[in-house]
Amino acid sequence: MPNKRKTLEKYAVVLNNDDHNSMEKVIAALILIASMRVDAAVKMALYIHNEGSGVIGTWHLELAETIMANLNEAGLTSVIAKVIK
Repeated sequence: MPNKRKTLEKYAVVLNNDDHNSMEKVIAALILIASMRVDAAVKMALYIHNEGSGVIGTWHLELAETIMANLNEAGLTSVIAKVIK
């Protein structure tokens, strides 16, 4: 019987803009929680500020849920969505 490896499904973490958190706080959260480089975190924070929301990354479900929970615990607003191929 051939060994079939199941590919892990990916989930996007979407961070929403709000009127409560400073850019500095959002950037720090992206660096500390989502492991973004400083330049990428700054670009993403600006994108989210201008567009209202943005996908900060895609991960398998458990990691996406952990990142979302940590962002929300830090006072930000994020959700996850299944990536459809």
